[in-house]
Amino acid sequence: MLRMAQVPTLLKAQDVAERLNTSAETVRRWVREKRLTAITLPGGGLRFRTEDVEALLAGSTPAERAS
Repeated sequence: MLRMAQVPTLLKAQDVAERLNTSAETVRRWVREKRLTAITLPGGGLRFRTEDVEALLAGSTPAERAS
């Protein structure tokens, strides 16, 4: 059984946009450009791990984080 401390916090595109002072459409474009990793929900919605957003702020790309 997972405990709450083990469940990662997932953010919506609008939440990410507010943290980065940009628009949700820009966040979605970054996903298309593979600058930001997203989890796609069955209905097509996107969710983002806090760690991925912080890594983007630090200047690393998904490819750099995977290696």
